[in-house]
Amino acid sequence: MAGNKELIKFGAAWLAYKRAGERFRWLGFSEGGVGLAYTTETSDMFVDQTTSPIRTQITSETLEATFPAVESTIENFTLAFPGAVRVGNSLQIYSASTASPASSTGTALIHPVDRGNPAGDFFDPTDPTYDDADDILFDATLIGSLDITYEREGMLHIPLTFRGTPDPMGRLGVIGSPWAKPFAFADYDLSTTVGSAASQALTATGGTSPYTYAAAQGRGFKLLPDGVTLSFESATPGTYATLVYARDSSPPETEGAQGGKVALAYVEVTVS
Repeated sequence: MAGNKELIKFGAAWLAYKRAGERFRWLGFSEGGVGLAYTTETSDMFVDQTTSPIRTQITSETLEATFPAVESTIENFTLAFPGAVRVGNSLQIYSASTASPASSTGTALIHPVDRGNPAGDFFDPTDPTYDDADDILFDATLIGSLDITYEREGMLHIPLTFRGTPDPMGRLGVIGSPWAKPFAFADYDLSTTVGSAASQALTATGGTSPYTYAAAQGRGFKLLPDGVTLSFESATPGTYATLVYARDSSPPETEGAQGGKVALAYVEVTVS
């Protein structure tokens, strides 16, 4: 397979973040560099009378992104702190230990500004004009500390740190074209009313069957026991969203790698 020689761009960027069951919300621009770090911890195996390990095994791995956010809104930064709620024009930060897991975990998306900016507070990855060639997408938990500095004629900076967690397909992250589909797997816009379930059969085509499906569950979304039907129900009107995944049965492209190509789709549900 021919290599891709196009450079991945890492410059000024903006960040979008979605909590479980919610839409992606734009959190603002970065000032300074966005950091992306992948680290591993290893364990060496020795045998008697040897000075060099005969095998090194990876015991843990971490993907972290640091985003120096600047001058965002109270509404947006409510997402940045586990347990935080907006009351009027104030951001009230409660102890993270009392918050539900859905408030501290979600999906982060980093997008270079030279590939375009979002049109509003909410980001829709299904927009046909959206260019995802240099995006970084990963499931993430917000970690770290709050360090705000007020300076004369300065801007408000809130550094955000995201630690990657495996997505439903076991991936720590995708760098470059995360929304590209190696086979047909549709995005969906659904609608329902309060207390009534909306459902959608997930159907992938064009790859190597059989397919395995998964969904980012929570906030009313779940994949039914048949393994192909996504269901959603809410007692509150609004617009909700989740990510769904399909893996085909194609062989691995490199020896020792995991087989199967993965396609990602975005499902949005309007509840009236």
